[in-house]
Amino acid sequence: GSFSGNHNQVIHTAGFNTAGILGNSTVYIRHAGIASHAFRNDDDTLLVNVVHDSTEQATYFLLAGATAIPAARMFPGLAGGLKSKHLNRVQSADDNQFKWTGAFKNQLTVVAGSPKTYTEKAIKEVTFDFDYKPTAVQLNSASYLPGGVLTAFDGQGLTENNFLTLPENVTLSGTAGGSMDTDGVYTYNFYWEWYDNVNQRHLSDKVAASGIVMVGSEQSVNITVDTLGFTYKREDLNRSPVRLAVFRTENAGTNYFRIDDPSSPTFNDYTADKISFTDTLADSAITSSELDALHLETPQAAPLAGKFLAASKERLFMAGLDEGSNVLYTKINNPVDAAAFTEGIAVRISATGQPITALATMDDNVIVFTEDKIYTFGGLGPSNTGVDDFSTPTLISTDVGCDNQNSIVRVPKGLMFSNPKGIHLLNRDGSTQYVGAPVEAYNSQTITSAHLIVNRNQVQFLVSDGLALVYNYFFNQWSTFTNYTGVDAALWKGDYVFIKSDGQAFKESATNYNDVGRRLRFLMETGWIPLGNGQELGQLKSIYILGEFNSPHILKVSMAYDYLDNYSETHYWDPSNDLTTSTWGGFDTWYSEDVWGGSSDTVYQKRFHTRGSKVQAVRVKIEEFLGGTTLGASFELNQLVLQVRSKQTNTHLPKGKQ
Repeated sequence: GSFSGNHNQVIHTAGFNTAGILGNSTVYIRHAGIASHAFRNDDDTLLVNVVHDSTEQATYFLLAGATAIPAARMFPGLAGGLKSKHLNRVQSADDNQFKWTGAFKNQLTVVAGSPKTYTEKAIKEVTFDFDYKPTAVQLNSASYLPGGVLTAFDGQGLTENNFLTLPENVTLSGTAGGSMDTDGVYTYNFYWEWYDNVNQRHLSDKVAASGIVMVGSEQSVNITVDTLGFTYKREDLNRSPVRLAVFRTENAGTNYFRIDDPSSPTFNDYTADKISFTDTLADSAITSSELDALHLETPQAAPLAGKFLAASKERLFMAGLDEGSNVLYTKINNPVDAAAFTEGIAVRISATGQPITALATMDDNVIVFTEDKIYTFGGLGPSNTGVDDFSTPTLISTDVGCDNQNSIVRVPKGLMFSNPKGIHLLNRDGSTQYVGAPVEAYNSQTITSAHLIVNRNQVQFLVSDGLALVYNYFFNQWSTFTNYTGVDAALWKGDYVFIKSDGQAFKESATNYNDVGRRLRFLMETGWIPLGNGQELGQLKSIYILGEFNSPHILKVSMAYDYLDNYSETHYWDPSNDLTTSTWGGFDTWYSEDVWGGSSDTVYQKRFHTRGSKVQAVRVKIEEFLGGTTLGASFELNQLVLQVRSKQTNTHLPKGKQ
């Protein structure tokens, strides 16, 4: 429980004024030393690498801003420690990407009861990507976000999930006073503990201090612990402070009972080096307290940096790790606790080490994507005490993968996702289907978000630039939305909301037809419709439409022929001239409340007589040309019918094409 090392370093900051005079210094971070030159990313955020140089928790952290927020955690337990000479610089590599090299060591095989031993130090490159946009996943009452540090959102803000370091440098000393046995033998477990805004408990793994034997008149134990430095959970960041949870055995016992008072906690003090606690309780006073069951479970730990998260079976799964073919997973989640990963436990997907590029869950299976393959595994997985395991990963697709986590969306038939070939569907039986052929002209667009809109039977693919892609899975039809570009989207209180790169957020409305200052206009274009078999000619006589009138407008119907791009025939219709309502009677009339006379024709139906040309194929475009002075829904189109006379003769091709 008492970790030695150079971890009690303190980093200070101070500023110069315009005369070059150094001002007063303030503490930037405790229990850390500088590991790199400070730098700024493209967003002008101040960043610096530091090292927590303890024997068993030697770890590099990337700290962000003046408040020293942990933005990344590197080589946990294996960091190379403080440098005695020059510091490595962080180099700009690409668009908002930076590279840095840090020293690390590997742990050798551990013999139970023996001190840990390590290899000689080596150097490894680390890349910081500040433009990467991870996708959040919800499990129970919180949302989780992968990255350099796994964070949890509780409705108030982001914090690191559970804790990045354990209680450290614990000292126990017997003293007089109290009610403990004078010849007692006691052992302790220590945890960091914190409750978030949805009352989920965040816990570190335990630190088991060396036992203490009471001597002479000693009947109490003074305890000191190093404070927690690497955390978002601080009062100066408007979050409640972390508390120290302490469990103790009875005299010579094996069960651990809680001895700190949750109603009067021992809080972490971010502004101090140590906190202290005194145990005076007799054995009889603790046996009815909370029993520490966690020490019997698989040890939990903050996970390595990862890119992708998925949730299923009351667990989180994480991939996109430095060890590219591994999937980490949490213990089975108790809804009152935050999700907890375990150290060094993973499912290895491919013996070749091909990097995982996306991750999802479907039914009772985890779906793992590489750039050109799909794997799956399932089963109950290990219990929280390590019994059982997941099934062996199975390869289910050898030529289709996914390279965009943000494009994955669960739909009634399975999972939709994209890759450079287009948008695909992974059916629930494990087969894949190319469904994006009608919109493959937009394959070069970058999908930033994908959402299922259940009440419209739609899947909306938001893009960073261009036209949003919309798939109606009931009719198996694609369409595009204009003025729908952004960096992310969400369903909020049942409404679709997306955010643009400048931070503006927009919410869909079923009753508002003013699209942020732009009038919304209906436009529908069919594909090419052959008028005969193969390349036979047909004579298009008329086009019929049937729909519903909603508000004043002028309808424009255009036709293109024989696979030519230009629309060579156009018709206009003002339905207000043909739809009439002239009735007598009604409420507050001299006769009755019922209509009793007049005429009404409100059927939105029209026949357009075409020029009757003999052609191979036609494409029809129907659009709202002009609207009334009042914004409205204009019309709904229910049916399009072509009246065609077949000529049963092939088209006459130009001489050069014969």
